[in-house]
Amino acid sequence: PDNTAPQVYHEGVRDKFGSAARGDMRLTHMRDDHIARGIEPPRAYSVVDIANLPLDVQLETVDFLLNEFKRFASPRLPRTLREMLVQDMQGASVGTQTLFSSIVEPYDPQQILTGGIALRGSLTATFRNTIESGAQRNADRHGVGQVGDEHEFFRSDAFE
Repeated sequence: PDNTAPQVYHEGVRDKFGSAARGDMRLTHMRDDHIARGIEPPRAYSVVDIANLPLDVQLETVDFLLNEFKRFASPRLPRTLREMLVQDMQGASVGTQTLFSSIVEPYDPQQILTGGIALRGSLTATFRNTIESGAQRNADRHGVGQVGDEHEFFRSDAFE
């Protein structure tokens, strides 16, 4: 992923998946991290070069994700700890539900956390995180191991 494009990648030395807004910057940080840890240089492979997806794939994927985000969006922001805990036990985490709500709800000056899709990077970062989660799930099914924490931004069978 040694280019300026957003990437979902797999790093082979530490068996980690990740996503980056700029592949070249993430690779630089990985190299520095590996030097600091005294381990061999990273072997990073692009799993999805997001900037080079065909336009029709981008449009179909974003349309699909926005429709799916609506399904998992918070019905409303929790007002108490109890409401937060109940929402958290129902599907995606409260943070993810709130993020999805913000992205799919049009801006309303009377409502907090609406119109998030207009914020620079909010949809693209969410897109990258979702694709990263899917890449990990797919790798697991094909026997590609991963150590450490899995990125569980959205761990659901909804995207299968």
